[in-house]
Amino acid sequence: MEGILRGKLVGDMILLELIIEGQPPFRQQVPKADRSRWRSLAEKLSRDFGIQPGDVLNTLQQALDESRQASASDGAISAIENQTAECDGKPWERLRVSVGDARRDGRRRVIALEGSEVLHIDVLDPSSDAGRRRFVKRLAERIALENGKVDDLLRWFEAALREAVEQHDVEGLRDEEASSCEIAASVREEASRLLESPGLLGEIVDAAAALGVVGERHLVALTYLVCTSRLLERPLYLVLQGSASSGKTFILERTTQLLPPQVVVSITDATANSLYYLDDPSALLHKVMVLGERKRQMVEESIDATKALRELIETGRLSKLIPLKTGEGLQSIKLELEGAPAILESASHNAIPYEDVTRMIQAWPDESEAQTRRVLQAFAERKARGETGLTEEKLETIRAVQMLLEPRMVLVPFLPELAERFPCTQPEARRVFARWSALIETSALLHQRQRERQGDAIIASEDDAKLTWRLIAPWVKHRLVEGPPPATIKVWESLRNHGEMTQAALAESGIASRPTLRTALRYLERVGAIEMLDQGAGKTKLILVKNPDWQPVEYDPFDIEAERSTHFHVCEAGFQLSTLT
Repeated sequence: MEGILRGKLVGDMILLELIIEGQPPFRQQVPKADRSRWRSLAEKLSRDFGIQPGDVLNTLQQALDESRQASASDGAISAIENQTAECDGKPWERLRVSVGDARRDGRRRVIALEGSEVLHIDVLDPSSDAGRRRFVKRLAERIALENGKVDDLLRWFEAALREAVEQHDVEGLRDEEASSCEIAASVREEASRLLESPGLLGEIVDAAAALGVVGERHLVALTYLVCTSRLLERPLYLVLQGSASSGKTFILERTTQLLPPQVVVSITDATANSLYYLDDPSALLHKVMVLGERKRQMVEESIDATKALRELIETGRLSKLIPLKTGEGLQSIKLELEGAPAILESASHNAIPYEDVTRMIQAWPDESEAQTRRVLQAFAERKARGETGLTEEKLETIRAVQMLLEPRMVLVPFLPELAERFPCTQPEARRVFARWSALIETSALLHQRQRERQGDAIIASEDDAKLTWRLIAPWVKHRLVEGPPPATIKVWESLRNHGEMTQAALAESGIASRPTLRTALRYLERVGAIEMLDQGAGKTKLILVKNPDWQPVEYDPFDIEAERSTHFHVCEAGFQLSTLT
C-alpha cells in the first residue's frame, strides 16, 4: 500500500504521520531514544498497511537528524551572540542530568552529561542527601571545580535532579496512558471476556494454529506460559531442541506474535558483556527475550560467554564494575541491570553446557513423518484457498490479554504435597522443582480472573498443577529419572513391535529425522534395550531388540486412580485440556 510518511520531533518524542489516500491519517508518537519502540512501530505499520519497515525507521531517523542539525545551527548562532556571557558563566550551567526508572529500593541511575559526553554515572536514591553529596563530589572532581564552589554545584544538582525525575516520571505516565488508550474499547471488552473464559489457553493455542502452527498444541501452550512468566520476579527460560527444519524457530516466532510487540526483544546475537550496557537498567523487566538459534558451546571460553545470562536468570539482576577515566585518573563505576526477562531459544544440537541446561526448560518438537505430512498439507491448503490466517481483530484481542494481566503474588497451597512426591535423587531436582513451581504460578497469573484471591495475592488452582505437569513431564523425566525424549520413545516402540530392523528400514519408516534416529539408537543401545550388528561392508547395520521388556522409567506425582476422589482431579471445565490434545 502506498502512503506518505512524515516525522517531526516534539520534545523527546517523534510524531510519525502516515497519509494514505482515502483513509484517515495515522499518527503515533515514539520516544526518540527508544529504538525498540521504533521497531515495534515499524512492524505495526508493515502489518497493518504494508509499509516497508525500513522506510519507517528511515523516516524516524531523518526527523531526529533534522532536529539535531537545527539545534546545532541555533546553538552556533547563540554561542556567537553570547560568547562573553558564556565565558563568564558557571562551569556546570552547560551540564544536564538524566535519570532512569525508579527501582524497587527507590534508587535510580543518574548520569551527568556535557553535550554527549558522560561525565559521571552513579546509582542513588534522589531523596538521599548522602547520595546526592557523593555524586556531586565526584562530578566536581571531573570538571575540576574549585572547592569553594562545591556547595553551589550541589544546589544546582539538587534542582536539576528533581526536575529530571519529575520530567522522566511524567513522560512515563504519558507513555502508559498512551499504551492503555491504544486498546480500543471493543478489543478490551473481548480480551476481558477471553480472560474470564475457561477455554482461555485453548483459544490462544487456536490463534497460533491460525498463524500457521500445525499440531504441537502442547508445545505452543508451554511456550506461551513461559512468555507469560515475564510477570514473575524470576521468569522462565525455554529451549526448543530438534533437528533443522523441525519447526522450532517457527513455533517461537508465531507464539511471540501473539504478544504485544513492545514486550518482545529479539536478539540474534549478543556478546558476553552486552547486557551490562543497556541504556535503561530495567529495560528487560517484564519482557520476553527471543535469542534465536543457540551456538554450540563446549569449550571454557564459550561457556563463560553466557555467564551474565545465567546470573540474570538466577538472581534477577546484574552488576559490573568498570573503570572510567576522570581528570584525577581512573574511577570505578558500577553498571547494574535489574529485572530478568522470560527467555526463548532454539537449538539444533546438544552442545549446551551443563551450567546452562540446569537453568532452562527443554522441549522437543514432533519430527515424525506424519507430522511433516500434516505440515505440508496445511501449507498446501492455505495456499490453495488463499487463507490469510488470523484476523487483525482477533490478533489485537489476543495481544490485549497480556496487556490486561496484572503482576501479582501467587500462593500455591498444595506445593508441599507435590514436593513430598518429587524425585530427589539428583541435586538438579531443586532447580527443576523450582521451575515447575514457577510454571504453576504463571498458569495462575494467566487465569487470574478465574482464580480465588487472598488479599492481593492469587491462589493457584490444582488445575494449574495438572496442566503444567502435562506440559513439562517429558522434560522432568528426561532430567531427573533419565527418561529419553519423546522421539526416542517413539523409535523404541517401533523397534519393539518389529523385533529386528535394518537401520535403513528404520530411516525409511519416517518415524524421526536421521539425526534424531542416531541419538535415539545410541541411547537405546547404552541402556541395553537393543543391539547393533554389522552385516558386512557396504551393508546397513541390523538392529536387534535385546530386551523387549525394557521400559523408560515412569514418574507421575499424581495418583491417577485416586484423582477422582482427591483434590488432584482432572478438571475438564477449568482448562479444557482436551483442546490442547
